[in-house]
Amino acid sequence: MPSLLRNVAALIAALTILQLAGGLLGARLPLSFTVEGHTRTEWGIVAAAYSAGFMMGAMLATTLLARVGNIRVYAACAAIFAVATLALHFTSDLWSWGLARMVAGIAVALMFAAIESWLSHSVGAGARGEVMSVYMVMTKAALALGPFLAFDYAPNAPEPWMIAAAIAALSMIPVCFTATLEPEPPKAQPLALVEQFATAPAAVIAAFGSGLVNGGVLALAPLYAAQHYGPHAA
Repeated sequence: MPSLLRNVAALIAALTILQLAGGLLGARLPLSFTVEGHTRTEWGIVAAAYSAGFMMGAMLATTLLARVGNIRVYAACAAIFAVATLALHFTSDLWSWGLARMVAGIAVALMFAAIESWLSHSVGAGARGEVMSVYMVMTKAALALGPFLAFDYAPNAPEPWMIAAAIAALSMIPVCFTATLEPEPPKAQPLALVEQFATAPAAVIAAFGSGLVNGGVLALAPLYAAQHYGPHAA
């Protein structure tokens, strides 16, 4: 098990680093958006745009991974995510934020697909559960620690965007320098949602329910915390 983890440590490290940016933005985005005078409903539109982008990225993943490979997909999408994040500093317009977050959602979904498919290919079925559990603990811990990277900044300060973009760029380093062999391009065609439901209805329902709950909580929890306990609580 330790030797197996060493083989995929760079892949796990990449998404762990990326999730630091995800945690930071998860806390700062709603505060920065609403301090500009936007309503919670408008923030809900922006949050929904990110989720829509994430779904689009998931649908594009198989095609792009087959065409250019995992490393190129990850590196390109990390750059796109960084640019989309920095763009938020230059405008407070609802639709501009929605577009930027949709693009970021596409990029993040593709980055996750690149790494998780690579992990699945590199780890045998017998040890996959153990490796994925380490991966989940590391990435969720990073997601929880991310907000502390911008703890002392005002809601509309530019530094959090710069930090998040820099973290996304740093996450490319383990992927680009890993010695783990890149998987062969996928040959299977992506399944339509109807086909997925026919194959594994319980999994589709569970994924939908999980996304519904997680999306709402992660998008609105910082606003609730800020309203009841102050901005630093978010």
